[in-house]
Amino acid sequence: MKVELTLSDQRLGVLKSGRILEISPAKVPRLIGRGGSMISMLKNETKCNIFVGQNGTIWINGKEKDMNLAAKAIMIIESEAHLDGLTDRIGKFLRDERGSPVQKQNRQNAPPASKTESSEGGETVRKGDSILEELLGDRDKEEER
Repeated sequence: MKVELTLSDQRLGVLKSGRILEISPAKVPRLIGRGGSMISMLKNETKCNIFVGQNGTIWINGKEKDMNLAAKAIMIIESEAHLDGLTDRIGKFLRDERGSPVQKQNRQNAPPASKTESSEGGETVRKGDSILEELLGDRDKEEER
């Protein structure tokens, strides 16, 4: 019996870009999903080409930011493959991570919770300060006297 191995097919060749990940072969069906639902969602949400081998080798190709997002989602799928509702959680994760530019800017410009102040009955109350900070602040004022 003669075996011939070739790379002459136009779809075969050296990978010049993208990223290769490895997951357990037992988790591959969960990554693909029923009827290809999970992998289709990943491809659509991340705008990446994703090829999954039966041996658990995954090739992702796209923009760097999109490949990072796809890789994170794949690692979550691998670690949570045994849990119900995974497709919904991954969909929410991808939407939250991508978000709209307005949402991202609002998150970046939002002040930290410990620095917000509100006025209640004419008195300014700082929210999120700990009791320890209040006590240490009083001690520092006493030392200054």
